[in-house]
Amino acid sequence: MDENWSVETYESPSGEKPVDKFVKSLDASTQEKFLRMLDYLAEFGPVDTFDCDQCQD
Repeated sequence: MDENWSVETYESPSGEKPVDKFVKSLDASTQEKFLRMLDYLAEFGPVDTFDCDQCQD
């Protein structure tokens, strides 16, 4: 895939970023898994598992 998706998180009008706060509250291992998932999402975009040739056995 040539293009990456842009993963954006919510920022309140006052500048608060609840997703960043949540991620920082996680232990290091879970943070790493979560951030890796965001990287995959940015690279491949959302995947419809019900209509995905790559996902079928």
